[in-house]
Amino acid sequence: MNEGNSGKRPFRLLRFLYVRWPFMANFYSLSKLGFPFMLPDFRASAMRRLRARARREIFAHHPPVRRWLERMTMTLSWPFGALVDTVYNLRMSGAFDRPRNFPDLMVRAGHMLTLALFENVPPFEYVAYRLNEPGRRERASEYLYWSEDNIFRVLNSRNGADNDDVQDKGRFADICRQHGFPCIPTLAIYRGGRQIFPDAPFIPSQPALWVKDLAGSRGSGAGQWRRQEGDYTSPGRRVATPEELADSWRKQSCIIQPVINNHPDLACLSDGTLAEIRIITGVDPEGNAQLITHQMTIPWGGFANRPFSVLGILDDDGRISRAISGDGKPVERHPETGAPIAEIVVPFWREARELVSRAHGQAFSHFVFLGWDVAITAEGPVLIETNSNPGVFHHQFADDIPLGHTVFATIASRYFERAETCD
Repeated sequence: MNEGNSGKRPFRLLRFLYVRWPFMANFYSLSKLGFPFMLPDFRASAMRRLRARARREIFAHHPPVRRWLERMTMTLSWPFGALVDTVYNLRMSGAFDRPRNFPDLMVRAGHMLTLALFENVPPFEYVAYRLNEPGRRERASEYLYWSEDNIFRVLNSRNGADNDDVQDKGRFADICRQHGFPCIPTLAIYRGGRQIFPDAPFIPSQPALWVKDLAGSRGSGAGQWRRQEGDYTSPGRRVATPEELADSWRKQSCIIQPVINNHPDLACLSDGTLAEIRIITGVDPEGNAQLITHQMTIPWGGFANRPFSVLGILDDDGRISRAISGDGKPVERHPETGAPIAEIVVPFWREARELVSRAHGQAFSHFVFLGWDVAITAEGPVLIETNSNPGVFHHQFADDIPLGHTVFATIASRYFERAETCD
């Protein structure tokens, strides 16, 4: 299921409201977040207690009057938002089939709306995590939902993290190099209309280049250029001289890197772009890094179609146990190469896990949780980037494991307990 396509119609409505009636757009946005509270339950699991804290922290950094107004608006508007989302998601096909008759449809609608109102479960994620199935209903409180991912900002801020350390790709690469962690080399950096690295004017000569936004996320602004007969050509057949490319970069804020290749054992699982390992790690208050979850992104269709990548589920030995498409359907062979996916073992798996654990604990320990993108090359694992908001949806969806069934809630709760003790 493609998270980015989960709400096309609501987001179109939101854009329309922002243009016509900004106040209504803000009201509509708040109506999607759920109640700013959860009913207390001292017998609840660590994840449910953490989610209750996350609800209280949504607007904790805002001034008191604004915070009160926002929480009041959320409380009054969420029933409306939950009802609209329930109706919309009942029409979706994807992770499970729609009920075949009207009574069953009403039963599912009632259950979806009930979980939305009493557990703050967004209807889209109710669909994605198949919470309609009897054996899965008790999982509802164990997921971290998109409307609660402010927990990452809160924890990192309290722990003294500077988000530019990971958001700024040039800064991230500098930190990695200072600590001796392998990362993709930096050829040039442009910020605010000028070249800031290297000192001499940069004119590319490499056979292949990778360009992406300096402070973007999820591959924003990314593009590849390959040299042919002195000029550079993009996948869209655009041709530019080295000087023209350099001149265009001076008008952006971007980072230029050489293209690196997958390990030969993974070449059959790629359309030519990197097959990335995605690993989420957490650092406990004592500074010990722990692995939380991991999976593999198997690209196809070019980088522009990356949302349609196949997700490979990895076991603890780095073996791909199964793979699914973005809509949750099983995939047995790569859509382009035709190579079988299951049972392939990721090379340097142990080294990749050790690399992100050391990098988190030694160079980025102020961030409580990080989501790493790692490339596996013939020489070993290489850090691509990391994100302070690791995007947990695809991990919970593809791995079929709620974050509450990992050490995530335990690590996060310890930071809140420490803060409460200090207060």
